[in-house]
Amino acid sequence: MKRITIALLTVAAVGVTVAGVAVGKSRHHDGRGPEARIDRMFERYDANKDGKITPSELAETRATRFAAADADSDGGLDRDELVAAGLERMRARVERRVDHRLKWHDLDGDGKLSAAEVGSGPVRRFHFGRGEGA
Repeated sequence: MKRITIALLTVAAVGVTVAGVAVGKSRHHDGRGPEARIDRMFERYDANKDGKITPSELAETRATRFAAADADSDGGLDRDELVAAGLERMRARVERRVDHRLKWHDLDGDGKLSAAEVGSGPVRRFHFGRGEGA
């Protein structure tokens, strides 16, 4: 009885360890895990690509983004300019999500999702031929 208990506890401990590693390496389904957000932040703000974000880099990036949003160059952002800037940010997020979805669901690699592929997500995680599990 004691050996069975020890064996079961060992199996349970291994299972918990494996599950913990899997959760630690996983990302949100749409790729918004903490590492992805940090990577995007550095892509956006680390102008000289030295692995550090300085106050001057933040200010420079913000000024550049403001100028890009200020379509009529009047030094202020009106409602239409704010909506346009917000839609552009949303578009970029949607494109990242679509790319991630295609990566996981487009089983035949044709750049399209068939009805069968749309429902393939959870099963795909068990096939390590493509994607993050490779």
